[in-house]
Amino acid sequence: MDRLPTELICLVSQFLNTPSRAAFARCSRRYHDILLPRVYTNVFLGYSGYNKPSEIRNPSFFNTVIRRPELALAVRSLHLDSWDTEADLDRGTDKQSQEIREAWDRTIFKEIVARDPRWAKEAQFWLEGLDQCITDAFLALSMPRFTNLRRLGIEYPYGAEYFNGFVAAGVVDSFPHLEELFISWYDTENGIDAYRATPFFSIPSLAKVSGSMVRGGAVDNREGTRFSNVTDIDLDNSSVSDGLSAWINLCRELRSFRYIHGGGMISWDDELIPSAFGDTLRPHAASLERLWIEVEELDNGGDGEGNMWIGSLENYTALKILGMPSTILLDIENVSPGQEATRTLSTVLPRSLRFLCLTNCPEDELSWLPGQLEDMLRVRRCPDLEMLVVQTWNTDLWEVELGGVRELCDEAGIGLRVRTSGYMYTRAWPFYSAAGLKTEDSADSGDEGEDVERLALAIQDLRVRH
Repeated sequence: MDRLPTELICLVSQFLNTPSRAAFARCSRRYHDILLPRVYTNVFLGYSGYNKPSEIRNPSFFNTVIRRPELALAVRSLHLDSWDTEADLDRGTDKQSQEIREAWDRTIFKEIVARDPRWAKEAQFWLEGLDQCITDAFLALSMPRFTNLRRLGIEYPYGAEYFNGFVAAGVVDSFPHLEELFISWYDTENGIDAYRATPFFSIPSLAKVSGSMVRGGAVDNREGTRFSNVTDIDLDNSSVSDGLSAWINLCRELRSFRYIHGGGMISWDDELIPSAFGDTLRPHAASLERLWIEVEELDNGGDGEGNMWIGSLENYTALKILGMPSTILLDIENVSPGQEATRTLSTVLPRSLRFLCLTNCPEDELSWLPGQLEDMLRVRRCPDLEMLVVQTWNTDLWEVELGGVRELCDEAGIGLRVRTSGYMYTRAWPFYSAAGLKTEDSADSGDEGEDVERLALAIQDLRVRH
């Protein structure tokens, strides 16, 4: 084993998960020296199992990356589960044992505060956090070491003042290569304010921002300059009422946007107002390729002035994938049950569509929506359409009423699916590859057998080159 060439050892390690790669590195001193940086490539600091402490409370990782900067530089993907903050200390919910408190290398972290001008301005604030062994402070001071990060996931705890201070002061300089950001909230209620992530949008390499349990923030960029290179925003179980202006108005050219409304569990102050999304998304009409907005019910927010309508999508000339309730798409806020909508699919849809999903269709739309779909298909409003999906809780009833729609779809070579509401989001964007739409997510869906075959081919290629 020790005679294997270094290149082959590194090649084999690429096909191992992190625990297996760590075991491989322990085989010998030579393997350890070669593979240790690769063990640090993907780091998950969170809960490894039921009733087990979060790994983010273990000082050894943070002490190590401070003492050995080359290991911090090896990290490409980092996920941070909720951690202890000063608020936990005040409330007596800090879960650190005395043994863990003593394990923190406070001396080396205090040297960071003294040397770095970003922290020296508020040195007393940072030193107090270190003296109290607040995980939030140690984590925040460690983050600038991960300068080669490509992907970052953050599950925000309550009261993360030190981490928020780092984001405000140094996130752009610290992560010059960051490509993807995911943020979420630690609890089952409330959420993380959207504006907490806005500093990340200034990172030139950042392309995708996604999250769960995000709520409307007080800071936006309504009159500002569009400077961000972010092209993909994807939010699940979130609540904003201003069209997510704090993020969307920062972007130069948005190509993909998905928003699943979370309702009052996330924020009682942020009801979904589709017209606000229409305002923020309209400047991206020429670039947006995927658009999905989903909500179970639209009970509040309407004022009779049309603010429950997102507006016509006719000018969204690049749009290929669209998922949306008919209530938002066709402006039926003031339409009585059984009454036909005031607008039609044949006039509001863009001609470029290849995939259309009407989400959460209630039974009272059975009297007119099938007819609208038939008219849209007869006039070939979307000549490149490949897939039509209707989401509803009563699939059997809709299957019967969509008989005419199915005939027209069969004649045009268009796939028709009637799915249970809630089904589409669990499949996420990869579902759309069924309609011939290649996605980044679906490219990584290979099974273990394919990995073994790829490894065999890679080794064969290595032998040929040597």
